[in-house]
Amino acid sequence: MKDTLIKCRLTTQVMQVELIKLLLTLSLATASLPAFSIQVQAPPSANASVNLAQGMPVVVSSVEYGGVEGNYAVDGDASTRWSSNYSDPQWIYVDLGATYAIDHVVLNWEAYAKRYEIQVSADARSWITVFTEGNGNDGIVDISFAPASARYVRMLGVQRGTSYGYSLWEIEVYGAGGGGTTSGGITSSGTSSGTTSGSATSSGTTAPVLSSASSNLALGMPVVVSSVEYGGVEGNYAVDGDASTRWSSIYSDPQWIYVDLGATYTIDRVVLNWEAYASRYEIQVSADARSWLTVFTEGNGNDGIDDISFSPASARYVRMLGVQRGTSYGYSLWEIEVYGASSGGTTSGGITSSGTSSGTTSGSATSSGTTAPVQTGNISLHWTAPVTRADGTPLSLSDIDGYHVYYGTSAGSYPNQLNVADGTAQSATITNIPVGTYYLVMTTYDVGGRESVYSATVAKTAQ
Repeated sequence: MKDTLIKCRLTTQVMQVELIKLLLTLSLATASLPAFSIQVQAPPSANASVNLAQGMPVVVSSVEYGGVEGNYAVDGDASTRWSSNYSDPQWIYVDLGATYAIDHVVLNWEAYAKRYEIQVSADARSWITVFTEGNGNDGIVDISFAPASARYVRMLGVQRGTSYGYSLWEIEVYGAGGGGTTSGGITSSGTSSGTTSGSATSSGTTAPVLSSASSNLALGMPVVVSSVEYGGVEGNYAVDGDASTRWSSIYSDPQWIYVDLGATYTIDRVVLNWEAYASRYEIQVSADARSWLTVFTEGNGNDGIDDISFSPASARYVRMLGVQRGTSYGYSLWEIEVYGASSGGTTSGGITSSGTSSGTTSGSATSSGTTAPVQTGNISLHWTAPVTRADGTPLSLSDIDGYHVYYGTSAGSYPNQLNVADGTAQSATITNIPVGTYYLVMTTYDVGGRESVYSATVAKTAQ
């Protein structure tokens, strides 16, 4: 037993010596290695100077052609760009992948917007405008505003500043206090997916562009002009809804064109699409086409599209009075559009003696007055079909099976639905609904029933 104990002690001592040798060897080996440390990079939300939009998923209203898709506006390369179709309105929005307190957006224009809005959203459905520009210019625009909590940031182009589409070299977004989910892509149903940041993973389409304007009251209505330059450019071509036809006057001042709306409306907006512009002109309204009231005066006009808003005025006739030409040619308009709400009266033919609201009614008043008539009306819808999928790849109309229009009387709540089962359609009418203001959004869907993201919310009046 004593010999056994002595052997165990010797074995233990040998093991201790070997362990010491091993530790010394490891110590000497690591002494020659450089020191290192592990650094954990903070997420973008911890640093307000980080461009939150760079490399994130983007959804756009349209793409001019291949190679200028939306993702090029967030790639950090100022030599690539997104470019839209040549029409108003257009938009681009970025999914930041999480919620941030946004307070700063930078736009680097290639073809600028004269009028636009910066909007934010938590769900890409309901949008809040945090900045409005009414007289934009080209170059780099650095925009600051009160912090707003959002995951999605959108540039909504209302009116182009050039004859081209909207085009951005880059859109940058800054903010702090990120939270919520990690970055993800837009799925075909418009919900967030769990992919990593970089690009949208959806095979769905971009949303259609639902026109925010009420119905163009001048479309197809009778026109009277002061003169016509030659056959084929008569006044009716300025209200035919075709931007490739026009009215053109003789080469002298003054000249004018007026539209008979067929009934009295509360007019508050006129859009002029010039082919040969007026340097000085007036927008006038009248009840009888004899006595005219000037509601807007332009003293330094230019070409392109003039979108003119003014204080509401009750009128049946609307006139553009050209005082001084801006070119050596006559006055020439591709289109004149008029917008407003019904002031009562009948359809084309004159004002009724009662002056009651036009449109049908359901129900009738009893002799005791216990039941009031319910006035109903219609909403005319016009939209631009998308030309790209959410991932920026081209989309043809044959890929679209139809459209869904969702609407209600409160913004953000759309309990009613209109299904347009025609992928080639670009207009529809919601009929026989109570007169009033409605808020609408729109989606496209494919053969499999997969919907795109929602369009911007617009307000329209049933009348």
